[in-house]
Amino acid sequence: MHILGLDPGSHKFGWAVIQPSGSRYIRIASGVINITRDPHLTVARKIAELLRDHAPELVAIEEPFVHPKHRRDTIIPLAQVRGDRSA
Repeated sequence: MHILGLDPGSHKFGWAVIQPSGSRYIRIASGVINITRDPHLTVARKIAELLRDHAPELVAIEEPFVHPKHRRDTIIPLAQVRGDRSA
């Protein structure tokens, strides 16, 4: 079973494919998607490629963390990359 983990960021979007092996996990592949002028298209294409190449059975997306001292507008680019409508 492959698991795809996604770590969205406003400038870089991390990803990893892992596979359980007993009580441990083995890294199959990992990388970073550099966000371009069209983040939705860039991220969508790469995720489609990852889904096609690795056929994960599970996908996990990390919850964003924004320090309370940061202004609210710092979360907007991150929410746009995630496709989050709540921001």
